[in-house]
Amino acid sequence: MASKVTTYVVCVVIVALLAIAALGVVAPEVDYALLKGAAAFAAMGLMTQALLYSMPTGTNASISFLPFLTCVVLYPSWISIVLVSVAVSAMEMRQKKPNIKRAFNVAQYTVATAGAASVYLLLGGVSLSVDRSFQVVPLGAAVAVFMVANTGLVAAVISLHNEQNFLEVWRQNTKGTVIYDLVAIPVVYWCAWLYAEHSWGGVAFVFIGLSGTRQFYQKNRLLEIAYKETLEILVGAVELRDPYTSGHSHRVRKYSTIIASALGLSNKEIEKIGVAALLHDVGKIDGIFVPILQKPGRLTTEERAI
Repeated sequence: MASKVTTYVVCVVIVALLAIAALGVVAPEVDYALLKGAAAFAAMGLMTQALLYSMPTGTNASISFLPFLTCVVLYPSWISIVLVSVAVSAMEMRQKKPNIKRAFNVAQYTVATAGAASVYLLLGGVSLSVDRSFQVVPLGAAVAVFMVANTGLVAAVISLHNEQNFLEVWRQNTKGTVIYDLVAIPVVYWCAWLYAEHSWGGVAFVFIGLSGTRQFYQKNRLLEIAYKETLEILVGAVELRDPYTSGHSHRVRKYSTIIASALGLSNKEIEKIGVAALLHDVGKIDGIFVPILQKPGRLTTEERAI
């Protein structure tokens, strides 16, 4: 299995190098006036990587893809892809992880941004530093290609490593992300427009805005954690009231979420079912039920009615 993953990563690295080379052959010249903006947003992508926020899965995420995409639409060229690759490489070197993971992360970002730049150019897109109009078709297509390539490459390596169906892994990882992908289109345009209009002042404004977005995600995540901790406290209180069924609520949650997942329900629906399973016995907290629940003999008709 490890050999399959290694072979796959090597292939992705080769594709990344070929993608940069292909863009370099098509348009080898470098416009240094446009390069400044691209470099600024590549650097911003590196800085925003430091503003990680935690996901419900326990992994970390960042909003660095937004400045990287902005880098591409400000200057859709091979040199912008190189800048993104260098920025991602710098991010990876700051973290302790196996070299194969570093290589894959750099390569998959390179392939995704190269694909986005290629589609942007093929559909007639020009640098937003030159034409500040909302080029909806090339911009939307570029964002779509980036998202599909990014999630697809990650899903492929996960499916190889865990021996799971690729399409199932991809579906699970992209559930509920369409709205976020659509929102990325105007956000990327807004970032590029601010730079085109206000130069470095626009860059500073974008960085502040992205930092605020990260703070919003992080606060929401902290609220989710507090909510789940409250649920666990309630379940603990239920089990104190009725030690005989200790662990019952967690077992119900485990099996109900397995069934929900097998039925193909969305992650949000599965989470709701898990919460409902945890709380299905919460009524036991009420003191009126304690003597009934712990009664050693048969229940009376009145007690059964309660």
